[in-house]
Amino acid sequence: MNSILRRMKVMLICLLAIPLALACGGGGDDGEVDGGVGDGGLVIPQYTLSAEQEKLISNHGNPAYLTISVDSENGIREEAWTYLGEVEKMYVCWDGERVKEKSIGVDPLMYSNPPFINPALFTKETQKAHIIELFGDNYVFEDQSFEGSEAWYYTDLGLVVGFSGENLLVVQTMDKP
Repeated sequence: MNSILRRMKVMLICLLAIPLALACGGGGDDGEVDGGVGDGGLVIPQYTLSAEQEKLISNHGNPAYLTISVDSENGIREEAWTYLGEVEKMYVCWDGERVKEKSIGVDPLMYSNPPFINPALFTKETQKAHIIELFGDNYVFEDQSFEGSEAWYYTDLGLVVGFSGENLLVVQTMDKP
């Protein structure tokens, strides 16, 4: 039951993120963001993608849109990768294992300027300091008002990052302005 409530909170952060981020400014540089050691010298934890995920990236590049939920209670990493263009599919993985693949129809008026963010940048060890090291501190803050949860909106990057305390809870991408 606790896991279900946590997932509901994650989805609430995601649902609240898009309208606010579209209405607010904030953000950092455009372009693809990769990990490693940040400019400040902080080592950024990297998630080891599964062979299946590596194959998706090799064949299609980074997903146009992604949602990642990191559940520190049960250790499960839930991901939804959305590909546009010729692929037009969504892949859902739990800890790198594909559990669902769905063909989707994409309305080009709704989705037109995806970000380029490497899904391996986000782990259950990712903390606020890592996100600042990667993306800067020019974000819009939103207190989610439950159990210390908050969201950071990097509108110019097309990125929303949710936290519970210092720990990463959810990542969601959206169109860049």
